[in-house]
Amino acid sequence: MSTTHLVYDTGTISVGPGPGPTQIGPNLDVQKYSKIRVIANEIPPPGGVILVDLVVTEGGVSLPLAIGLAVPVLPDTAVFDVPGRELQIFVQDFPGPARKMRLLVFGLED
Repeated sequence: MSTTHLVYDTGTISVGPGPGPTQIGPNLDVQKYSKIRVIANEIPPPGGVILVDLVVTEGGVSLPLAIGLAVPVLPDTAVFDVPGRELQIFVQDFPGPARKMRLLVFGLED
């Protein structure tokens, strides 16, 4: 029987414009999960698109899992196979004022 676990919850965070991708949260240990589900939304008032990158690391090699995942105002879900041991979450640079968002990662353990 499969079990789903909450791996990480950013809570409501403020992300601001800045140089290059900025990591949000710690490196997450995802090696025991076969899949992860990412649920994200921008907290109103919306200020435009927030783009998120998901990067996994295996054996010292970083691989993009999802690049430019758009964070909508209404919660959206994406499911990914996990080909690595660690997951990092980055927010891409964007113009304009800081915005608020929330992102949750759930892991599916077989």
